[in-house]
Amino acid sequence: MWNSTFVKIIRWILFIPVILISLVILDIGLTYLTIRLFDFDWSFWKVIIFISFLGSVVIFLPMLFAMIISGLTVILCPNKKIGGIIYAIMALINFIYLIYNIWTIEIEFSGRIITTLIIATVIILITAFQSINISLTIAENE
Repeated sequence: MWNSTFVKIIRWILFIPVILISLVILDIGLTYLTIRLFDFDWSFWKVIIFISFLGSVVIFLPMLFAMIISGLTVILCPNKKIGGIIYAIMALINFIYLIYNIWTIEIEFSGRIITTLIIATVIILITAFQSINISLTIAENE
């Protein structure tokens, strides 16, 4: 019995740092993706190819990665219902902060930059929705 209580205490202590680490990993990945989108040469035909073929991959991979990270993070918590809600709140705050930081970069806005920011914002919103959705789904199934 003492061993089970000790493990629960350790899991509660590790839960918040694991949430923060997982959100930092998502932020680094989404920021890297945004920087790669800034470097993309936005000619007409490349945009058509990007939207037709690569668009789904660029949106699907961060979404899948966010679902895996949020699912594993919520499973770590001893009480999955509370863990899912805590993760969803922290992820919501984190993704709002990330979108705010992307749109307040000190650069000269042009058509290419605005297009990149819109695509990055859409990717972040889809990733945020899936991350929050999977954490609340795991919490609901508790």
